[in-house]
Amino acid sequence: FCYNFQKSELKSKRCVMLITGFSFQNLYSFEDFTVDLTYPRPLKFTTIEHEYLSFAPRFKVKRVCIISGGNATGKTSLGKLLCAATNFIAGRNNGMSYIKVRDPKVDATLRLEFLIPRNRTFHEAILGFRLSENQIDKELGTELIRIEHRVINIRESDTPIIARNRLAKADCNFESLEKSPEINLTKYLNNKIWPEGGDISINQLLWKYIFYETSEPTDKRLADLEFVDLDIASKILKAFDPTILGIKELVAREEQNKSNEAPKTQAYKIEFSNGNHITLDSGKFTNPDGYKRLSKGTFEALSIIDFIETIIHFKKHDASATLFLDERMAHVHTQLETAMLNVMIQKLGKTSQLFYTTHNADLLEMEIPIHSHLFLKRNDNFLVEAVQPETVFKKNDRKVSQYVKNDIFGTCPDTSLI
Repeated sequence: FCYNFQKSELKSKRCVMLITGFSFQNLYSFEDFTVDLTYPRPLKFTTIEHEYLSFAPRFKVKRVCIISGGNATGKTSLGKLLCAATNFIAGRNNGMSYIKVRDPKVDATLRLEFLIPRNRTFHEAILGFRLSENQIDKELGTELIRIEHRVINIRESDTPIIARNRLAKADCNFESLEKSPEINLTKYLNNKIWPEGGDISINQLLWKYIFYETSEPTDKRLADLEFVDLDIASKILKAFDPTILGIKELVAREEQNKSNEAPKTQAYKIEFSNGNHITLDSGKFTNPDGYKRLSKGTFEALSIIDFIETIIHFKKHDASATLFLDERMAHVHTQLETAMLNVMIQKLGKTSQLFYTTHNADLLEMEIPIHSHLFLKRNDNFLVEAVQPETVFKKNDRKVSQYVKNDIFGTCPDTSLI
């Protein structure tokens, strides 16, 4: 669960980064793994608006990516690598915990291609990693060993293909630990991407990733909830559980007596139709076993509420972001999941990107472009491969649900052993 903003302190004129593609080498189960988040053909009809640059309308960028696949096909790992890359671009090292090198004898590579609409620049960042032994603990750890960076200005007539050809020929900024042992590589990359100086990326680049971790403690999953609109929260909770009447803010008594200050939210109370209630205070249930009063799907709805309100809050302040929600509706009715995903897409800012992982095949029936789907599968060597259906079909309006259900892409789980 990784983000770098506070809703109460959100400022306008935020910088926007749109990811246009990425590649992984020797990371987790990814090898020669590449995903393209641009598309060449214009759409006659689409339910997702603004999938192009306002200043370069021929440059088309996907703003929604629905990631599907069987169990253990790398959906969460993909998100962790994107989250790590975003942190590195912002000049932060705290994404290193998400970097896992598969073969310790070979260096690993993460390539991220992205553009910054504010200054109309197109970037490629290549980060190299290796496993090295900690001389104190004698344990293998991952370290960032080299960085390459290229950048060009985007022209009004550019398409993704034209811009990429120019980017490949651009001068390369290169640094490595071998070349400069004392250098801070993430700071070096930060300064190249954000030449304005200072920590502009940390202050202005926005992202939010929520991962599904089976070992994650219950209280930890809710620790960072920050509701903004309780009317929205109540409607969502009531949709997930008809016995819920709504959710209310609880304010500390000493705060209520201060007329010159706005009351500070200390906790939330979820009320039920039978008169019972549970209290959520700083991400913890004050009632004994309070979380057991909620179904698994309703419990997941609590983090979904915060995610949706974040999307709405970003759009309201014209502060778009990279958003990643990983299987947080695994226990939700399929119609509810479809409806919630529709809300996320509808409320998405003009230059925000939404990545959403799921096992639900019913989402294939949604009226979204074929290029908004990404399928993951394991090959014969147990490595993860990406299937982008728009490269298989020539028409953007072709339904993919039957092709997936008939396993045309080879993404269905193998049930032969059971």
